[in-house]
Formats: sequence, C-alpha cells, structure tokens
Amino acid sequence: MKRFDEDKLNDLIDAFEARGYDQSPVALAIDSYVGLLNAGFSEPEAMELSSLICENFYRDKEVGQ
Repeated sequence: MKRFDEDKLNDLIDAFEARGYDQSPVALAIDSYVGLLNAGFSEPEAMELSSLICENFYRDKEVGQ
C-alpha cells in the first residue's frame, strides 16, 4: 500500500502550474499545507514541505524576473 495519494499530489502540482506566479504568499502556503495533508503527509511533514515549496517558489520567481 502506498503511503501518499499520487493523484492528489499530481492535482496539487497541476494547480500550482496553472496559476504560475499569480498567487498570494498566504494562498500558496495554505494550499500547499492542506494539499499535502490531503495527500497523506503528517502535519510536521506537510509543514516542512510547505516551507520548502514557498521558499523555492519565491526564489524561482525572483530569478525569473
């Protein structure tokens, strides 16, 4: 049995890609955290991964501009 729901993770990734850089920092953090919880990550895992997602998202945004 798989620990994480791959379909929910793919949906989360697709949603991020669809919105591109047009997202608020708060929405990005909340959507990341809730999406990861829904996909089967524990609260500490989802918090840490959400932090990494946000850091990398805004680093990529700064480099891309």
